[in-house]
Amino acid sequence: MARIDQTPFEIRITDLTHDGRGVARRADPKVPGAGKAIFVAGALPGETVIAQQTARHRNFDEARTLEVLEPSPERVVARCPHFGT
Repeated sequence: MARIDQTPFEIRITDLTHDGRGVARRADPKVPGAGKAIFVAGALPGETVIAQQTARHRNFDEARTLEVLEPSPERVVARCPHFGT
């Protein structure tokens, strides 16, 4: 099995999964207008983020947010300074 390409990439989040991960689609050069679904932990709909792929599956990929470039209006500051650590 090939290794996962962990090069950070920029992606726009369009939706939210049932478990709170952001949903996006990575462009497929073979099929214009389509792409593989990628679930991004720590991202909200409407955000543009820098993400890093963490897992690969047949029908979808998984990634984690490294940096939020454009935050969503729904994003709030955590009350607890320990949140996310």
